[in-house]
Amino acid sequence: MRQGWGQALGGLLVLPFLMSCASPEGPRLRALGPEITPDDDVKLVAEIEREIQSPTLKTQALRFSQFVEGLLGAQASGLLIQSCRGASSNPFCPSIRERNRWASFQHKRLEEPPPFIAKIITAFPLQIEKGRITNWKAARTAEKQSLLKSYAPLPVEILTTLSAQALEEKRCPNMPAVAAAATLEDFFPDPRHVLKSAQLYEWAARCLRGSPIDRENFLVRAALLRIWQKDYPRAIRILSGVRPTDAFSGRPLYWHYRLLAESGDHKRAQAIYHRLRNQYPFAFHSLVAASENGEDGAVALLAASRFTRQTRSGSQKLNSIIHQAEVLRSFNFDAAAAVLIDWALSIRVRKSGALKVYLADLGDFKTKVNVVPELLIESRRLLSRTTLELAYPRAFSSLFERYADHTDPYLLMAIAHKESKFDPLAQSPANARGLMQLSIPTGNRLGLSNANELYDPETNIRLGGRYVGELNRVWAGRGFLILANYNAGEEPVQSWLRRYTMEDPLLFIDLIPYRETRDYVGYVLTNYYWYRRLYGSGPVAKVVAPDIARR
Repeated sequence: MRQGWGQALGGLLVLPFLMSCASPEGPRLRALGPEITPDDDVKLVAEIEREIQSPTLKTQALRFSQFVEGLLGAQASGLLIQSCRGASSNPFCPSIRERNRWASFQHKRLEEPPPFIAKIITAFPLQIEKGRITNWKAARTAEKQSLLKSYAPLPVEILTTLSAQALEEKRCPNMPAVAAAATLEDFFPDPRHVLKSAQLYEWAARCLRGSPIDRENFLVRAALLRIWQKDYPRAIRILSGVRPTDAFSGRPLYWHYRLLAESGDHKRAQAIYHRLRNQYPFAFHSLVAASENGEDGAVALLAASRFTRQTRSGSQKLNSIIHQAEVLRSFNFDAAAAVLIDWALSIRVRKSGALKVYLADLGDFKTKVNVVPELLIESRRLLSRTTLELAYPRAFSSLFERYADHTDPYLLMAIAHKESKFDPLAQSPANARGLMQLSIPTGNRLGLSNANELYDPETNIRLGGRYVGELNRVWAGRGFLILANYNAGEEPVQSWLRRYTMEDPLLFIDLIPYRETRDYVGYVLTNYYWYRRLYGSGPVAKVVAPDIARR
């Protein structure tokens, strides 16, 4: 049973002192497998005693792997620790002596997140007389969510007059402008409300110079609403004033480039296009722009590759850990190797980007996805096909291929890459579980018999593949709607389709009002692009609306 779980979990360890269930006094720990029986422990002690007399590298690696994964009893573990107290040829003794360091590090990794507790939002006590807010000073500085809750039930006629009041206000902050802009979206697609909302977002952004990401989001939203209403000159003026700052900063540059190109200003359009491609080569909108320009985004990146492999550092301690991980990997003890690599990455010694790539390569899928993409964004010198394949690994590929329900398995991988970073034991504060972060109610509807089975990769992928197959049929293969539904649910997506009545799928994606969902769709479509580009049959023609049917 233990071996089966270890193989299924792709190298996740369970330390002996992490085997207990949740404690009301401390953090909850996920626990797998039965404890070692006393008889098993006695047998292991006898085996280890013989091996100490006639050691081989393979048996040393085996026992260290068992020690890390909690597959030795107390007596066998004690014997292994004692054998490392003096001089020893066992290459794993340095890590056995420092077991408390990597064990405590791994303890944090296996902790369950604290339970999700929804914040209780109290509506701001609006006082309205003759269509104007009389407690304006308090409203102007109120918390955004509180003000939104008080605006939500207001009829559109009142909202219109309150919008006018917000636009008259020249002082900052001006939270009523934000609340009115967002609430008016409930009355889209009426063009009067679309343009008024755009005006309010732009007006509110004036007060957010100290919050550059929020300011960027409001200005970009104002510009997108103008684009929807074909007010292109105003949209260009707004986008000209945006200073990209957040992780999805490719968005304002893309739309600025596109509007200039469509208006015939090709010189300025090309300058912004090159800025987008050079500064944000991995951004979703950068890949979209390259595709629309007839370019293969991957070719330009790989052409600049200067990657040189590095496997050792100037630290003797770090090099010892690397050697141990290499030995463990050579004997397929990947779980223990992954623990050592996580520890190695946390050690504060100077590490080059190339060495971090090598460490990630020795680690598990989660480590690869955690480490390599960020390194590639930071340094183009690390780019190569090899490093891109580390950033987008074909994790659990046989399971994804087996359980993809009329859907491209690479789309399922792209989702799992974002949802869990391929960590089978991932759990969100809202209690979504496993590789594809399925909720227990969704799992139950799909045939789940035990909630803890969501931590089993095969069960999770089987149910997740079935769920994505259902969404594929509901949304007729439109990948961006499938992903929006996967993240936010069907009801919000239906309401957005009623509001944002446009044919351009990218404009729809960028107008999704939930920032988390908006960025999620772009992130997963980017993942999907790279999976198709690296492992598929060639360039990806459509980034925004790809063909996601199973091939």
